[in-house]
This record gives sequence, structure tokens and C-alpha cells, in this order.
Amino acid sequence: MRYIGCLFLFLLLQLSPGIHRAAGDEPGPSGIGINPGAITSLRVENDLSVTLLLYRVSTHQLIEWPTKLTVEVSPGRLPITGLQVDDDGRYVVFEAGKRLGSYEKGSPPFVYALDFGLETPVRRFLGQGSAPQISADGTRIVFDRTVNGLASTVSLDTRDWQPEVLDGRLAPAPAGSPSSGRPARRNLVVPLLPVEDSLSCERLILFNPNSDETVVTARLQRGFLSWRKSFTLSAHGSLAVDPSQLRRGSEATLIGLSAPLPISAEYRVEETRSGRSEAFGVPALDPETVASHLVFSFWAAKIALRSTLVLANTNEKPTRVRVAQVDGFGSEQTASVRILTIRPRDLSVLDLSPLPAGQIRVEALDRGQVAGTLIVRDGS
Repeated sequence: MRYIGCLFLFLLLQLSPGIHRAAGDEPGPSGIGINPGAITSLRVENDLSVTLLLYRVSTHQLIEWPTKLTVEVSPGRLPITGLQVDDDGRYVVFEAGKRLGSYEKGSPPFVYALDFGLETPVRRFLGQGSAPQISADGTRIVFDRTVNGLASTVSLDTRDWQPEVLDGRLAPAPAGSPSSGRPARRNLVVPLLPVEDSLSCERLILFNPNSDETVVTARLQRGFLSWRKSFTLSAHGSLAVDPSQLRRGSEATLIGLSAPLPISAEYRVEETRSGRSEAFGVPALDPETVASHLVFSFWAAKIALRSTLVLANTNEKPTRVRVAQVDGFGSEQTASVRILTIRPRDLSVLDLSPLPAGQIRVEALDRGQVAGTLIVRDGS
């Protein structure tokens, strides 16, 4: 069986220059993922264990990743289906009928993503679901999810993912591989949510993608008060910082980060509501990427979504903003309209009423400008 899998992959590689899949085309067979720049497939070993194969056409690089899963003999079914790969061959997504780790909750099927951007691939558990799809540039992953009889569509942005620490240190990315995370910046602002009983395990993740050590300075400024703290980041290293070291009070806080070399950052938190726990991350904002109008779109099949709008005013003057929710038919919900005043270099956090689909529209008044992000949860 091992040699059959190798022969099958060899034939695919020979055909690869003529393979092109336009956006919207149906994926290939469940055990094969094909894109113009990469091919992924499965190989069954003699002991019935399954190995995932990734071939990058541009570099002629073949990567093997043991899944630690085996073929079920009686039905003759592969434990992994729905393989998809982006054009660069960095991300591979798939559906699994068994758990790949010990921490996954719920019943299968499960959706996973493999990040081959580092020398050691990073496995990410995306949740219960099926039929994963990934965009050609690898930034967007979409899959179907059904929990407790309720169906929804999950959409994830891989640029929100920070590289994981491996043995306390991050290995440099292989030469020629795509860079990880959002573009690094010398100046960033990080929103910290207000302290609530539902929040736990808060941490600020700092990452240095450079080959040289750098020092990151965190600044908190409110009115005439200013406070700072510095952290050293090793080359290709990451650091988890306890937000309690940066906070001053229990309110939402905007922390400024600066470094002589470009860095990236993310605020991560675990939240418990109605006895259920979930985790999410809020990526750092670029203080130069501000606008007078912001639009956030979302959609779900059946579940009404809970969402929290985070708006940052990086300017030296107060900024007034108008926030309105628009339903899936394009109608503005009059009762949802709110006018907020955000203090200079400060943050505003707004919990929004659930809508199954639609947009959040933000308009900065009086020629002001703001930056923002939207945290979306399901209705469970």
C-alpha cells in the first residue's frame, strides 16, 4: 500500500504543471488537495498508519508529516478527508474523523490546519466541523460547523495567528517560505479588554520575526499621566506578558508598543459565559491605519452572533463616532445606533446585540479617524 501511495503521488507530480483550479471550482478527491503551486496527499504505510505529503511545485520540495492515525480496516476508510492547500504550500486544512490530540472536545468530525511556515510544522485545532476550504493566498479558512443541531459557517483569518513557541523558542522560517502573521511594525497599539469575571488567562503575545534581538517598550498614556515598561525579545523569539503588568485600573486600555525593529503582537484571552469556555485573540492595530469609516461584515447560517466592537483613538484629541448595525437585507437597525466619544489615545469597547448576519458600520464624526476590530462569537 505504501508503494501504491508513492506511485499515485508521483503521477500527480508529473501532471502538476497542467493542473489549474480556479476560484469556486470543486475540490479534488477527498484524499488529494491540489493548487497550482502545491499538492497535498495521503500515503498509507505498511502498518496502515497514514502520512500526509506536501509537495511545493516551485521549489520541488516534498514534506512528510506523520498523522499518527491509521486506516480503519473494516470500512476501508481514510481517517482524513477534504484536503485543501494554499498556493504557496504553507497551510493545509482537512477534516478528521478522529482526534489528533488529547484536548479536542465534542464529537467528530474535526477540522485542523497545518502550518508549514516553520521548520517544525504547527498543528492547529480549528473546532468541530466539516468541508474546510482555504483561499489561494492562504489568509482565509472557511468550514461548516454543526453543534447541538445548529448549523453555522466559521470563517478564520490566518493572519490573526501568532507563531507558537516551540521549546520556549521559535525556529526561523525556512528560506523562501511565506512570512508568518500580519505584517510586522515598529509601532503598534494593543487593545486590552476591561477586566470582567468572565475573562481569564489574559496574555499579551509579542513576537520578534527578526534575526537580531530587540527591545520592546510598552507605553500607557491617559491625559497627563504616562507610564512605560520594557521587554527584551530574542531573535525569532516570542514572549507572553501578563496584562496585569501593563494595566492601570479595570477599564479597557490601549497600550502602545514600539521597537527599533518591526514586531507583531496579539492580545489573547479565555472567556467563560454560561458555563462554557472559549478563547479568542485580538491582533495589534497599526496606529497609522486609521479611517473615518469602518465596515465589519459577518454571516452565519442559523445561529445569532454575539459580537464586541473594539475601537481605538490613537489621536491627541477626543473623537466622536457613530456605530450602527445593518441586517442581512441592508436595513439599518435604528435602535442599534449609538454615538460614542473616545478619549485621546484610549479605547472604547461596545457589546452589540446579536444578529444572524449583516454589518457593523462605524463613522468617525467631526473629521476624526479611528482604528478597530470586531470580536465575533457564536450564539452558544
